[in-house]
Amino acid sequence: MYENTLWGIDSAKVVKEYAPTLGYEIVLDLPYSAGTTDVSSEVLTLKGTAHDVLIQASYLSNAILFTKTFKEFRVLAEAWIANDAGHIHPDYVKTLGKDGDYVFSREVFCADLGAVKPSIKEANDKFRARYGYDMDGTMARAYTAAVLLVDVLERAGSLEPAAIRNALKATDWPETKVPMPWKGIKFDETGQNIKGVGIIVQILNGTKYTVWPFDIATTKYKWPVSAPWA
Repeated sequence: MYENTLWGIDSAKVVKEYAPTLGYEIVLDLPYSAGTTDVSSEVLTLKGTAHDVLIQASYLSNAILFTKTFKEFRVLAEAWIANDAGHIHPDYVKTLGKDGDYVFSREVFCADLGAVKPSIKEANDKFRARYGYDMDGTMARAYTAAVLLVDVLERAGSLEPAAIRNALKATDWPETKVPMPWKGIKFDETGQNIKGVGIIVQILNGTKYTVWPFDIATTKYKWPVSAPWA
């Protein structure tokens, strides 16, 4: 289930490409209008299918609307997985309370990892002291990029583009230095960080917890689940 702009369509494209290769059958492919104010028909269509897993790509307003409609029609998959965006926005839980519980989401950062990684705690504590709330993935990546840029400029010793590019290419940060769940920072020839690692979070009692990778998980996931509104 996905909103019908580029992000939602591309999210669905990846799912449809890989699901069959992993042995999963897609029983419903359901785009919806990103500007909709009523998703009753979509939720009833979903309710009429024999599904175990719902993968959803929605921005905030739609994520809230769908969850309220799931509650109205008593719909919840055994595993409910969001593609980031609306489901991990602070206003999602603030608006829905416990009705937003149990959803999984892909993420790139979660403040709870400060308990197992000092560099994350240090960065998030500084952010919280200034702004009064935890960083999210976008903020954490921006923070990391700024810290990296300082290091790159110091190593480059120049503002010449070639010197900066060479310093970036030579970057090889260890895991302990990075305020992210990554294994470090090292770029390949295409400019991708080959030490980047994604995480899966789950909302439990109104709080996001890291539940995967298992070696850094701060709590055990809940699955299968009964609807929080049951």
